Amino acid sequence: MGFLLHLFGPAYVVAAVSLLAIGAVYALKGWPPHFPTSVATVDSSNLKDLFDHTLSDYKAGLTALDANLSAQALVVATAVLVIIRRSDSLEFFGNSIPLSWLHAFIPILLLYLFMAYGNISHRLIASRMLGVQLACSLSLAPQDATATKALRLDEAAAKCGTGNPHRELLRDAGWIDAWYISFIDTEQNISGIDRTYAAYIKTVMIIVLGTQIAAAHASTLAIVSIGCRRYFTTRHKRRLMWYYVLPLGPLILLGVANFLFAYGGPHRNTYQLYVVAVSIALMAFLLWLSVKIDSTSHPETLRCLRLRRQRSLPKMDQAAAVAARAQRSLAEQIKID
Repeated sequence: MGFLLHLFGPAYVVAAVSLLAIGAVYALKGWPPHFPTSVATVDSSNLKDLFDHTLSDYKAGLTALDANLSAQALVVATAVLVIIRRSDSLEFFGNSIPLSWLHAFIPILLLYLFMAYGNISHRLIASRMLGVQLACSLSLAPQDATATKALRLDEAAAKCGTGNPHRELLRDAGWIDAWYISFIDTEQNISGIDRTYAAYIKTVMIIVLGTQIAAAHASTLAIVSIGCRRYFTTRHKRRLMWYYVLPLGPLILLGVANFLFAYGGPHRNTYQLYVVAVSIALMAFLLWLSVKIDSTSHPETLRCLRLRRQRSLPKMDQAAAVAARAQRSLAEQIKID
């Protein structure tokens, strides 16, 4: 591949902007608060209907979350196929799709899926919290249906014992259980899940789910730079500028979405910091992978990455090169004489 001065440039820019943004947000707002419990007061005669409706909404949200994560994984796999392409088209279910289009379409689709993922996740966390409080309130409600009683949901959750059958209906044995164990049950065991292995569950959740979301972020950011390098038909210097700048567009949208999830929820967590770090590392890897592929199939697309190579050489190296040329000229002159 030779010396490519600007290969990881977009990853450096993304890392610098991300660190500055995270530092500024932390300085201004501090850590996000924990997700709050509801302080609403509910009449005991309505508890059963409210719980059934909340449970139905929660189950539908779990299905939507699984579908969203599966779609993100499929699009990330498609992005990798586009990056390692050997031609300028991709066969997809019998159709030939120009890869230049996919370099623009894939980031848009991944941005949409991630924003939907944030909304679905927040809705599930909120529905789980409301469902748990309603389940605990049901156990404290009067047995006589005619004897109504106003119950505060947060107080009912604080008095809820173990083994509540209605609360167990909200268990999903998946990401929301892991989220509650990792980031919500730390002060009060709202979910009622045994916390013996909480540290291990938190680690696995962050690594598995965080790496998938980071791969989607990295694909979103890297593929716009790769598409610019491959298909931007301008002078090399201008192409290089856009190679650096284009990832900032999706980066801003991803940053806003992550900020709203953390502080608008609010959802205090360390999972998002892991996603940022791994996203930058995976982005750098995808940039390198694309150059590795293009160095053999389309080497002309790498010219902009070699700009200003001579300017970057140390002065000693330039002097040595001049001296070597002078020696060769002198040797040729001696032969002629």
